[in-house]
Amino acid sequence: MDEVAARDIASECRPAAGPRPVVGIICCTRREGDHALHAVVEKYVVAAAEGAGVMPVLVPALDAGYAEDAVARLDGLLAPGSRSNVEPHHYGGPPSIPETAHDPARDGMALPLLRAAVAADLPVLAICRGIQELNVALGGSLHQQVHAVPGRLDHRAPKGPIDLRYGHRAHPVDLVAGGFFERLAGARQITVNSLHGQGIDRLASGLAVEAT
Repeated sequence: MDEVAARDIASECRPAAGPRPVVGIICCTRREGDHALHAVVEKYVVAAAEGAGVMPVLVPALDAGYAEDAVARLDGLLAPGSRSNVEPHHYGGPPSIPETAHDPARDGMALPLLRAAVAADLPVLAICRGIQELNVALGGSLHQQVHAVPGRLDHRAPKGPIDLRYGHRAHPVDLVAGGFFERLAGARQITVNSLHGQGIDRLASGLAVEAT
């Protein structure tokens, strides 16, 4: 196929010009000196804007009373990763292990926002902390420390520079036959990195396992 023909096919496949879909990205809270901040790591914003071609809008971790209003104005929702963990009282778990990082403001916004998004059939992409939030929001539970559960792997990232933490090949993942990820990858197994301490314990009703 020559270059001109390839460009013609690409042009036909490209979506018609128009407003970009608006995708909300849930914020974490941080402190900078005397100031409280609502923030999202830049990689998620760049991936949404440049990788997916959407208009990213940051959703602050404020009172959850406007979750349904927020969902009504969005075309999709991204629940990103974070160093903080979902507080265990949200899923009936035991008290937190000492020195666990938490963000109660994000919990207070993210959980009802995710429930509202699912109820409205809004597309949701949940990553790292986000998938744990989604499971809890829909009634599931979490292991606070997966590596402390007999028979489970240590899913924490190795210590060292960021290239090592985000680039290490931690373990294989088996994809469910006929599932979305098997169709996407064209394989039954892939190798992934791993950067989390918490993990899903009891799967929420309505969710399906795509990979283990």
